[in-house]
Amino acid sequence: MLKRRFVVLTLLGVLINHSLGHGRLIDPKPTFLRPNDDPTIYCGTIDGPMALPGSAYNQGPDYNTEQFTTHFKASSYTTLRGFLDAHVAVVCDVCGITDPNGRPRALPSTVKWANGQEGFISSHQGPCELWCDDTRVFQNDNCAANMPNGYMPIDTSKCTGAKRLTMLWLALHSPQWQVYKNCVNLDGSKGTSNDSPPPSSLPAKDLSRPESKPPTMAPAMVSGRVVRKWHQCGGATYTTNLKCVHGFVCQSMSPTYAQCVPNVPSPGIVGSYGQCGGIYYTGSTVCTAGSECTVVNPWFSQCMPSTD
Repeated sequence: MLKRRFVVLTLLGVLINHSLGHGRLIDPKPTFLRPNDDPTIYCGTIDGPMALPGSAYNQGPDYNTEQFTTHFKASSYTTLRGFLDAHVAVVCDVCGITDPNGRPRALPSTVKWANGQEGFISSHQGPCELWCDDTRVFQNDNCAANMPNGYMPIDTSKCTGAKRLTMLWLALHSPQWQVYKNCVNLDGSKGTSNDSPPPSSLPAKDLSRPESKPPTMAPAMVSGRVVRKWHQCGGATYTTNLKCVHGFVCQSMSPTYAQCVPNVPSPGIVGSYGQCGGIYYTGSTVCTAGSECTVVNPWFSQCMPSTD
């Protein structure tokens, strides 16, 4: 059913441009291989149970991370870099989605990772490392839990003469682990950022041997009990799955954990903001759940979020 409504076409680009990403380095700033694509996506995935046997890794992010840490320390791997090189060296190459020949930058004493206005996504628990060439200058077993603001302090003296900073992060919220890899070439100078790290919600501790942080079961919500993208929406202690922001759907990742993920339409279903009608249009006129086909002009109808 078509619903006629006045729509300003110039808003289309703004409406479509909702981030589906997960995080990126922001200081120092990388050069991306595809600057017009999402700069926060992962470069590859690893089948957890196959790569590191001993667990199904199919429960909540905190449990999966504890299992990974236990089995990783019992394995022959000594660094996250070595583990990733063994499993995604071809897929992620040297620098993932970033350009290994990118613009050189100054090295700050606090490296910053972010996804929009937050640091690490709270549900994407797992280890991360920073390397200056072949020297590891930062490591944590659970970066999302232990430094949620995304601020990672380093000893820049260990990077003297280094040509490249590499950020590695492994998100363990589902059995298919997501690999993030950003590189920044270094110009030899030190950063002079005026930003100072905001106070951490966690007490100061030895980051080289972090303690596991108890999971926060309170859902991340906006008004009306609607969960933000990429956050937990169901699972253990939840009586029912919660509603996600528009364009996302609550998907069970394991028996104890559900997460808001992009609502990818089934074949024959038009996604939000996609064309669903118009003169000479021959495609599907069925919109994804939560949207309705709206006439913009005789030549173009569009799946717009329902107002009901």
